[in-house]
Amino acid sequence: MAFNTLNWVRSAAYGYEGEQVPVDFKYGSTADTKAATLAADFFLAVYEQLTIGSMIQFTASDATLTLAMVTAATSSTVTLAEITETLPPGSVDTADIADGAVTAPKLGTDIVAYIAIARENLACTATTSQAFTITGVLATDNADAIMTAGFSQPIVGAVCTAGTVTLHYAAAALPTDEVSIVVLRDHP
Repeated sequence: MAFNTLNWVRSAAYGYEGEQVPVDFKYGSTADTKAATLAADFFLAVYEQLTIGSMIQFTASDATLTLAMVTAATSSTVTLAEITETLPPGSVDTADIADGAVTAPKLGTDIVAYIAIARENLACTATTSQAFTITGVLATDNADAIMTAGFSQPIVGAVCTAGTVTLHYAAAALPTDEVSIVVLRDHP
């Protein structure tokens, strides 16, 4: 299609054409694609209203909202540059982030991401090592454990194998001791 003046609206009631403050516009069309609207000279019919830096917000047959800036506006050419900037830091609250939207690759290589596989509170036996059966644990998982009751011995190690986390104590734990085990898995 072609530019349609019936779909063209100034965003402000007054203008600053030819001055230091560019005027902003809106354009809507279900007949034109985003690529066609961004193409050179699509807005040539209204070049006199545009100045370099004017912003055009538009909808198209294949785009619900696009923002573009005028980069040239003469009687022979009008060009636009789509605005695709990222949001400034701190402009999105944590509550506004979609569930699952932040992935390990987005966090970067300096961040280690884990997902919790299991969390168990279990009673100890009178041994220096004790295996706890925890469904879903893999040998490649990581376990962390703390004494939550009794506190007779420090935990010196936690080893994951398929379906099991084995805790090692500094000396024999007491049957009144309890441990809390958290199993973590590297995020894919």
